[in-house]
Amino acid sequence: RVAGGAADRNPGASRWEVLKRTGPFLLVAVVTAIVSGTLHLGAGGTTASSTLTQRIATAAWTPWWYLGRIVFPLDPRAVYDFPLLGFDDVRFFAALGLWVALGVLAWKVRGLVVPVIAFLVTLAPVSGLVPLRFIVADRYTLFPSLAVFAAVSTWALSRWSLRRVVTGCGVLGLVWAPLNVLR
Repeated sequence: RVAGGAADRNPGASRWEVLKRTGPFLLVAVVTAIVSGTLHLGAGGTTASSTLTQRIATAAWTPWWYLGRIVFPLDPRAVYDFPLLGFDDVRFFAALGLWVALGVLAWKVRGLVVPVIAFLVTLAPVSGLVPLRFIVADRYTLFPSLAVFAAVSTWALSRWSLRRVVTGCGVLGLVWAPLNVLR
């Protein structure tokens, strides 16, 4: 449980009550995603050569690719070559398994549903469902990374005190920063 969260104000609050309280924020995120997708399409950066099945298979995998880029930000580039996937690609089946595992985990760990939804909503315009010329780029990871950090901090705060979490983040920062400089 997150200190000061909706569950602390009302210990009997169900997941649905928490989602009702956060619903307006999710609605803003969905509207922002729709506007972003519309702007991308209107900018002339579309690729019309992709089929719907390719876009669906690619959209199943790209959030996992972005999560990998957020956790391991090695060799950053402005744009990546990212071939579209099909339903016969092994990455599509890996993505399906990961989605099932994430769904089970998000349902069992209280407070994880909202960051997962926020991660997906912020990636929706660049997931591959909307036909874009460049599906993946490092600049698209800013807002989804905030949702990832919210999920990690929710998990950490549910297990340890605030003091330990802040200390752990400081130690991690002291270790991570020199590694990035050496790269």
